[in-house]
Amino acid sequence: MKLSARKLRQGGMATAITAVVVVVLVLLVLLLDALDNQFQLRADLTQNKAFELSEATQEFLSQLDKDVNLYVLTPQQNLTAGDIYYLQANEVLHRYAASPHIHLEFVDLARSPQFQAKYSQYQLNSQTILLESQGRTATVNLADLFNIESDQLWGEQYIVSSKAEQVMTGALMGLTVENPVTAVIAEGFGEGGTDALKTLLSANHYRVIQQNLLLEELDPAADLVIISSPMRDYSAEALGKLDAFLDNGGAQGKTLLYLADVLQPETPELNAFLADWGIAVQPGVLWETDPSKLVTNSNYWSIVQYTETLYAADALRGGLFTLMPEARPLTLLWEQQDNIEVTQPLIFTETARIHPVEESATQWSAETAQAGPFAALAVATRTTGSTGEERYSHVAVAASSLMVETTVLENPYVGNSEFLLGLLSRLTGQDLGITLAPKTIGLQYLPVSEFQMSLFGSIFTVLLPLLVMAVGAGIFLHRRHL
Repeated sequence: MKLSARKLRQGGMATAITAVVVVVLVLLVLLLDALDNQFQLRADLTQNKAFELSEATQEFLSQLDKDVNLYVLTPQQNLTAGDIYYLQANEVLHRYAASPHIHLEFVDLARSPQFQAKYSQYQLNSQTILLESQGRTATVNLADLFNIESDQLWGEQYIVSSKAEQVMTGALMGLTVENPVTAVIAEGFGEGGTDALKTLLSANHYRVIQQNLLLEELDPAADLVIISSPMRDYSAEALGKLDAFLDNGGAQGKTLLYLADVLQPETPELNAFLADWGIAVQPGVLWETDPSKLVTNSNYWSIVQYTETLYAADALRGGLFTLMPEARPLTLLWEQQDNIEVTQPLIFTETARIHPVEESATQWSAETAQAGPFAALAVATRTTGSTGEERYSHVAVAASSLMVETTVLENPYVGNSEFLLGLLSRLTGQDLGITLAPKTIGLQYLPVSEFQMSLFGSIFTVLLPLLVMAVGAGIFLHRRHL
């Protein structure tokens, strides 16, 4: 059977149109992929913008003037094929790569022995992220991008939130920012743990070191000394080192942060040192009588009130509260004496009561106990120098060492991290760091009934295929009769 010239022309035209449409679609896909690689054309529809960078990080990247190589030492599919948090981490890494100064590369170590040889001084593995800029390097472990909890019953670990942006921005800042703040964690007198605080400071471009005040002189380059809940009283020699540090040869410019704890024994020498700065740490633990200020079923775990916005700006901006668990009552011995001024940025209100640690609940009554307000955090500032050339040193005292405990600092609904970074940045006279809360990724589901689920299933499994078949049959019959 011969085909008419008309049918040949129509068939050829249909084939040509189909070919053109396919070519256009392929070119469009390639164009969108190229634009995506160049401009990161992605949309984040999560409620807390978990797949985007914060304005603070974007501002930091816009001011970045140093080139950084960012090597992720695992194939990219290991992230994209993982759980939702690994997918989020991959997306966040690509957001950084939108900066013209950041080059992102995924390196398969198993297939790149020359790369491993180049950086043989580091213990690299498939969980390492290596950052390099102008001869300086830093490493981050992939697991550090997440907050991980353990199931005590089953012995399993699981990711509860992402801190990918916090860790990566901190690493970039530590690598590219000149003259980072040096913080000394004091040891030698049975001090308490500060692992979470070290992590927070390191992630916000602080240089953190540990020094034994019983045996060592304080690093003269240090800007900040942190003392957490010592279980033995400080010696006169160690306190002399702190005095010399804060005076800094008359130049001032130093800061001490002291974290109290209800389990501490009496420390008369240390208390006398703090009293010279106008701050008294009283015995006992604070009991909150107002249920609206409690975050657990314990009256010892309560939120505190901000009295000013200087240090709390980031926490207030995020609508976050600061938690001061199992706190000792602090009082100001004066507000101004000689060249020392004392303030209380955080307070427990009049609803707080002092509960003696040694008394049981049956021996104590909230109605007759000493009531607040009490300072939850006190800051003493010593000023020297003439007008216009003032120099400052600071002593800050927090009522609870548990305010820097891991579950508190990493809780996305608590503002302790934001408050502490705002406080320390101000006191050390540095530019404010970037405070980034961990991000949870919640999956939202459509509220549908069983009937609606059945209806949707029928539409997509039966009606839609039948519709496609009907359209195809119609086109076939139409072309057959041309």
